[in-house]
This record gives sequence, structure tokens and C-alpha cells, in this order.
Amino acid sequence: MRVTRYVQSTIQIQTPDGRSVLIDPGTWNFEPGKFTHDRFPKVSLLVVTHKHADHCDLDAVAAFEKRDRPLVVTNAELAPQMAARNIHARVVNPGESVMHAGITLTALPADHVVRGEVIIIFSALVTIDGWRAYHPSDTRYMDPARLPGVPGCDLLLVPIGNRGLVMGMDDAAYFARQVKPRHLIPIHYEAPADRDRIRPETFAALFTAADGFGVTILGQGQSIDLTP
Repeated sequence: MRVTRYVQSTIQIQTPDGRSVLIDPGTWNFEPGKFTHDRFPKVSLLVVTHKHADHCDLDAVAAFEKRDRPLVVTNAELAPQMAARNIHARVVNPGESVMHAGITLTALPADHVVRGEVIIIFSALVTIDGWRAYHPSDTRYMDPARLPGVPGCDLLLVPIGNRGLVMGMDDAAYFARQVKPRHLIPIHYEAPADRDRIRPETFAALFTAADGFGVTILGQGQSIDLTP
């Protein structure tokens, strides 16, 4: 599987035969001088976990739907906004799954509160031919026992930005050691309030070979090929 990370939490997973799932294409990916829609590989399944701009660019979703005709999956809050723009989306709630192009998306809980507002959100477990990747979206620490299918996954993407909005490095490291993935990639550390204080290298240094999984830091548009 080819895993590509863009800005903040935007992740694309592509199979050797060209199917792909794109998770949370946020506004920051499309600023002048950064990536344009046409530089993303073809999208089979497009997932938007919640409304915040670093995860949801409706212009991008509309462009991808027009170009690739993917299945768009989102939550009940965003679906009406998409419908108003003629974007046809499937609504999922935590505990529900959808399958498209041989890719299964299972929505799981997430815990995201911003200035007292409980955000409508889900985290995303992606299963492709038995290979599992977990994208927590924006969440504070959650017990992996509440997340069926996540422990022992092949790829764990974990936010490290903290500020009470998502996991910080310590919680993310604890979560990763509980999950015990085959591979780990940190995400969510490029917000203006984070980029001068959060170093993914510091997070990676928390782990040793004894943890039993590798940690890869991906810059914007960088990819890694992971063998199922």
C-alpha cells in the first residue's frame, strides 16, 4: 500500500492496482503554491470526518467528485452542506461501515471538543484486502478497547498537536503502545499554533526497537510503500 501524507491530517492510501481512499482533504492543502487537486491520484473513496477547515475543504470535495466520481462518506452534520453543492454523500455514524471498490470504511468514535463545543466527528478504520489502517481524526486519548479492529492494525496515524484538542505526544505514545501497530506515522502538527513548537522528530525519538514498530515522518506530499 502506498501511503501519502499531505498537510496536517490529509492522508491518501493507494493500492497497487490504483484504488485509493482519501481522508480529510483540508483547506491548507490547496493554498497558492501548495498542492492542487490534479496532483492527487485518482480517488475511489473520499472520507470527511468533521467540519473543521484543516480536514474539510468543500471545494476540494466537489472537485474530486467531479473528476473521479468517488463514494463520498461523511457525518450527518456535513452531508446537508454537501447536498447543497450537489455533492452526493453517504452518512455514517460511529459503529457503521460502508464498502466501495473493495475498500471498507468503518466509522469509530472520536473525542473532539473545541471551546466547549462537542464536535460531530468519527474516526476512520480503513480495511483493504485484510490490511488495516486507523486514522483517529481529531481526538483526545481514547481507550483502544473502545475501538474494535484498531489494536494490532497495520498502520496507525496519530495526532500529536495537543492544546487540549487532540492527543499530545505523551498520550499519542501511550496510545500507540497499546495499539501495537506494525507502523506508525504522526499527523496533525502543522497548525499555525503548532508548527513552531511541535517537532515530529521529538515524538519519533520516544520509541525504540523494543516497541516493535517503525515510526515514519512524512512531509507534505511524501509517500511510503508498506507491504501488506
